[in-house]
Amino acid sequence: VLPTGNIRFLPFPIDKFRPDVHFGTLRCKLSNPSRTIISPEVVVRAVLDTPFYIKNPDVVVIRGNNAILRCLVPPELVDYITVTSWVQDGSLNIYPNFQTGKWLLLPSGELHVFSVDESDGRKVWACRTLHKLTNEVMTSEGARIVVKGNQLAAAGSSAHGSHGWMDGSMRSQCSGSAPRNWDLCAQ
Repeated sequence: VLPTGNIRFLPFPIDKFRPDVHFGTLRCKLSNPSRTIISPEVVVRAVLDTPFYIKNPDVVVIRGNNAILRCLVPPELVDYITVTSWVQDGSLNIYPNFQTGKWLLLPSGELHVFSVDESDGRKVWACRTLHKLTNEVMTSEGARIVVKGNQLAAAGSSAHGSHGWMDGSMRSQCSGSAPRNWDLCAQ
């Protein structure tokens, strides 16, 4: 506790973690001869500075459809890691809300690649992240967009990939959105 009454939590080794101090609810109590006031509750949650990795899996998309690339952050760090950009082929940076006719990086960190063709499949895509507490910048391993032909998926086959919004109201099991046909999930 500082002379000003503020409390400061200093970095500590993992073996010194105490749940009653580093993961709890605190209140400040201020008194003078005429009265005492108590602050609203403040939640304190320690973040352990442990090594982490950002994953960026390949996505499978049928030619002409849209690919959705995502950075996969460890669940315990989701509140502290933000995607700052996507890097194409190690040199072209794509930033949030900068839209060309080909890409859109959303504030959520998802990169949408529109109307995928074979040239998109030859590129390497990596996401760049920032740890808000440690200011550590990390770039994921490169991933690829695997472009499939225009064949329809076999009826009853299971689709692989990440969930994506098709029209704002329906969930798909495809790796990208399917603007032309609802059955365009590739394996």
